[in-house]
Amino acid sequence: MPPANQSCEHCGNAFVPAPGKERFCCAGCEHVYALIRNDGLGQFYDLQAGTKTVPIENLAFEQRDYGWLQPLVETAEGTVNKDTPATFELSVSGLSCAACVWLVQRVFERQPGAVKASADAAGGRLHLTWNVGDCDLTLFARTIQGFGYVLGAPGEGGGDDSAMIKRLGLCAAFALNAMAFTLPRYLGMPPDFVVAGLFEMVAAASAALAMAVGGSYFISRAARALRQGVVHIDLPIALGVSAAFAGSMIGWIAGFAPLLYFDFVAVFIFLMLGGRWIQERSLSRNRSRLAEGNAAPAQFRPIDGDGALRPIAELLAGEHYHISPGGIVPVASTVAREAPFGLGWISGEAEAPTIPVGGIAPSGSLYLGATDTTLLAREPWQLSLLARLTRQTSTAEQDDPRLAKIITTYIVIVIILGCVGAALWLASTGDWTRALQVAISLFVISCPCAIGVALPLADRIAAARASHCGAYLQRRGFWSRFARIRKVIFDKTGTLTEGRPRLITPAELTSLRPQAAAALLRLTSGNPHPISRALAEELSRIGTTSDAFPLCEVEEIPGHGLSMRDPEDKVWRLEKDGRALSDAVFLCCDERLATFKFRDSTRPGAAAEITKLHKDGLDVYLMSGDRRTKVAAIASQLGIPESHWRARMSPDDKAQWVRQLDNNDTLYLGDGANDSLAFDAATCTATPAGELALLHDKADLYFLGRSLSWLGHLHQIGRCRRRAIRTVIAFTILYNTAAGAAALSGMMNPLLAAILMPLSSALTIALIGISMRRRAK
Repeated sequence: MPPANQSCEHCGNAFVPAPGKERFCCAGCEHVYALIRNDGLGQFYDLQAGTKTVPIENLAFEQRDYGWLQPLVETAEGTVNKDTPATFELSVSGLSCAACVWLVQRVFERQPGAVKASADAAGGRLHLTWNVGDCDLTLFARTIQGFGYVLGAPGEGGGDDSAMIKRLGLCAAFALNAMAFTLPRYLGMPPDFVVAGLFEMVAAASAALAMAVGGSYFISRAARALRQGVVHIDLPIALGVSAAFAGSMIGWIAGFAPLLYFDFVAVFIFLMLGGRWIQERSLSRNRSRLAEGNAAPAQFRPIDGDGALRPIAELLAGEHYHISPGGIVPVASTVAREAPFGLGWISGEAEAPTIPVGGIAPSGSLYLGATDTTLLAREPWQLSLLARLTRQTSTAEQDDPRLAKIITTYIVIVIILGCVGAALWLASTGDWTRALQVAISLFVISCPCAIGVALPLADRIAAARASHCGAYLQRRGFWSRFARIRKVIFDKTGTLTEGRPRLITPAELTSLRPQAAAALLRLTSGNPHPISRALAEELSRIGTTSDAFPLCEVEEIPGHGLSMRDPEDKVWRLEKDGRALSDAVFLCCDERLATFKFRDSTRPGAAAEITKLHKDGLDVYLMSGDRRTKVAAIASQLGIPESHWRARMSPDDKAQWVRQLDNNDTLYLGDGANDSLAFDAATCTATPAGELALLHDKADLYFLGRSLSWLGHLHQIGRCRRRAIRTVIAFTILYNTAAGAAALSGMMNPLLAAILMPLSSALTIALIGISMRRRAK
């Protein structure tokens, strides 16, 4: 029987524990947990209060180039006097909650010369103040990376909903103003009272301001969607508030009180904006949780000229440029020095082949050398594979097509009924103001509060529950598309498998003498090669330090491994094992000390989750650019039939197969550049949260941790949401039928509309909350 899921003591995500690793989901989380405790920062876990964060994985151990930071520091310090603290704002990824904010601020305040740090988790921003010349911000960037947070240049990552908050706050004030100056009329203030005209003027001005600030948001979005041939969810909202405001202005000018809906206009706009903010806030928070380090480079460092960074779009064929360890090769380039390059994101191969001098490093490959090197671009950026794969598809913002049909039908019915009702009243009474009141009353009272408020709330609750399972949504309209999913397609490397070698001979490591273990850690620390990183993680996990070899230089032997000479003239080497290229041998003075064997294993519990998907009636497919033998072994292990998997697939092959399978019912899970085109062809997409963020911006959701258990939970949450929405829609039909009948019979007036509209909104919100809670239980 497989072990039950545990929660990682650092990040809180569920994982299937391996023997001896019952507390942490990865070596990175274990490392950061020890770092926080040893530095006296344990209050972080008290403040965390059960909030999940992104698993650290390799982030704390990898090398990153912070060369861009020092010029910003010099610019900031150059704008102030020596005795005045310098300040600037950076982006920061990995912030999840108040505990993260507290931790980042405490770590900075411990730096020499630091004055103050202020972090914004929602916006992904970090404001720093320090004494000029006394604070090493590059050291701080590396220090905070050790805790799982990555600093970026201003404007990178993070979300900012300040504009929506300001809009919402202003509309709240306008709504309160409109209600306050309309209430006396409802309470019987006569029209000829001395301040009656002034009160109506203030209410009209409040409604006009609400239309300008909040109504324009819905009107402009609805108009933009119509120009693109899309019926957007904002269209009935825009029509309702426009009709109410236009009728109110006509009534005010004509002196006909039954047409005055100024308070309704202001309150309705506020409620609709509130519902939209709830939805957008959820999505923006999920996006800001990614510990991203955008894989597609934004700049490059040329050799010619002054060597200053230039935009990647300016990289041309025939240009020489520098690349640092762990950097992404932006364009197909000629290699000046033999070195290993990871091709996992391009071909799906887990191994990192060595490319000789004069060989071609593909666009999108990962440079795994130990020191900086020089490459020669063979193509311009615009024509490179990485540029094509990371280019965002431009699509109109739209919701579920079935919802669009419902909205269209609903609008047509309401407009027809309103026009017919007005015509009948005009024919029977000859009073055009009364006929206009009937039409506008119907348009106003039939505005879709359930669509504008309840659906965003249902999405927010569902998204919150999904986040508890480790899945974070980033796209509107996801749930309606996810409900149609009948096929789940996995990319192999990094998605279905863990995407990195797993040491299967840990005894070889623990049996090393302390000096040998320290030498091995010195050899592997900071090296981006997957085998080096795997060994460095395991050594750090068991408490090994490299303090015994502080000044020893590590030399890379291209195509073979790493070498180091210690003060006693001993030569330590980590090399490929000639009998199995995916394994490594550790030697001291040509004496073999240990042989490390690795394998690319599936994610913990993957077989059980795929079995559950089959039981739920879903078809599971597997595709990879890896070799056929390796893909066949994984498919056999997971019970995926031969007809449902493919090997040796290029990015175009993957996209073509997804298009063949897709009938608006596919969920594609991938993580690399070779999955980008397939993402564009699938109905729904998901990607793991990791160190590199190539597909995070394109995915509908990203998931944390190593387990795939979130898939089953997501289906349960989706069913719960659909049932809750059906309950609200049933109530909405009953309400609109009764309210519409009252409007057509001439019984609807502004006071009744002012009461029914917020009451119906409150009832739909309560129904969503009660139904979602009951279904969840």
